[in-house]
Amino acid sequence: YLAMTMTLVEKIQSDREWVEFFADFSDKNKSYIKLLSHEHPGLTGTQFKICVFLKAGYSTRNISEALHVSIRSVENHRYRLRKKMNIKPGENLFTYLMRYAS
Repeated sequence: YLAMTMTLVEKIQSDREWVEFFADFSDKNKSYIKLLSHEHPGLTGTQFKICVFLKAGYSTRNISEALHVSIRSVENHRYRLRKKMNIKPGENLFTYLMRYAS
């Protein structure tokens, strides 16, 4: 029960941090969000968050800390993003996402 309560508290804190981060980020990067959402409407919430964190300059480790998941989980999400976005072998996910930068 205590572990479940702590997980819920961490989730609420994480969600609150995301809302604050995203509000600030979206003020500065409206066109990025609009283009990313238009080009890839099928992104899951977590995949969208990872794209936003990458645009903000977060490393895989920073993203894992912000989302309270393992580094391996972030790596798996990045792999799935590459597949979903049909990114060519050898092309960097960050570089691909910067196409949407204003």
